[in-house]
Amino acid sequence: MAALLVLVLSGCGSQLLGPGEQRELEAAQARWEAAALPSYAFDYRRICFCVDGGRLVRITVQAGEVSSVTAADTQGPLADPSAGSWPTVAQLFTRLEGHAEGGSRDGWTLDVEYDATLGYPTEIKLVAPENIADGGSTERVTGLTAT
Repeated sequence: MAALLVLVLSGCGSQLLGPGEQRELEAAQARWEAAALPSYAFDYRRICFCVDGGRLVRITVQAGEVSSVTAADTQGPLADPSAGSWPTVAQLFTRLEGHAEGGSRDGWTLDVEYDATLGYPTEIKLVAPENIADGGSTERVTGLTAT
């Protein structure tokens, strides 16, 4: 009976990405993949209730992997400067795909903006329902340059 209840509840609510947003995601990802930048750097800020939330960092990616993360603000050293804790652009796309495939998320909204030329996400805004404290996040990517 509990399994049936879970299946019934998982069918409620709405998808975070509708068909138009899914097509936009796929087109943006295709632009990014066509750019074929294995090495690049960008400024990144994740606003959330999390470690280093709100901090502006500079992420450098070499051969598709984060090679360095440095604070790009004046707030002192990062609490977690380890490369594995910060995303590449490909990992941001993977997160978006996870949101798209994650089933229903009643009350949640997802707004995404993409770079018109290279396709990478410039803003990912996941908004939690009002009854969820400290939920959601905003991720911003700026200043992306090939290295």
